[in-house]
Amino acid sequence: MKGIISHINEYTYLGVRITKDGNHEPEINDRINRGRVAVTKLNSILWDRDVNPQNKDSYLSCNS
Repeated sequence: MKGIISHINEYTYLGVRITKDGNHEPEINDRINRGRVAVTKLNSILWDRDVNPQNKDSYLSCNS
């Protein structure tokens, strides 16, 4: 396929989704969803009464 350039609608470069029309909305929505997943996982630990407060503090220190 020497000399042939393919046209595509979107691709990921260095972790950022780039679309043919320059729309950033899919990338923004994807980052928002990943943030929600992270907060949901963190909340399950922070609101658990069985987890020692010192362990909660150390967990937050590691992940910030």
